[in-house]
Amino acid sequence: YDSYGTTGGGEFLAAATGVELYSLGEFAGRAEVFCVEKNEYISFNTTYYATVNTYATAGGVGGRDLDLNGDTVNDADSLDSMTAYLYDQFISGTLTGYDYDNTGVGRVASANALQTVIWGIEDELGAGWTPAAGLQTTFYNDALANAGSSIGSVRILNLYENSNLT
Repeated sequence: YDSYGTTGGGEFLAAATGVELYSLGEFAGRAEVFCVEKNEYISFNTTYYATVNTYATAGGVGGRDLDLNGDTVNDADSLDSMTAYLYDQFISGTLTGYDYDNTGVGRVASANALQTVIWGIEDELGAGWTPAAGLQTTFYNDALANAGSSIGSVRILNLYENSNLT
């Protein structure tokens, strides 16, 4: 489902069966999520099949070909630990500078900034990307200073239109 943000990415709202999604608790049965691949698209109010991985299976703009264990995965894009850190902070309600209390322009600005930083970290915005001033810089610098090398329990939902995962 659509939610805050106007970048063509998150915040999105996802409802799932068969997998536990963490949520800020604002929308019953729905979790707030972001997009890691800028050139892959979804339709709202649509049912998808999903796999849960440490990498995006189609690779996106900045696709790489190794998962976190160093195993070759064709056209996969591993989740960066900085992205995982930012999402973990976001979904915990503790991301410094994120306007959780505002349901208008402040929340949209926060969602847009976080989505852009996620795409930047995940190499979806091209070589040489740097965060814009303001929230993008705040989020990026926080991740740079605190992320470490682990993705913890954060994972990627790879979505498919069909049960045969296509």
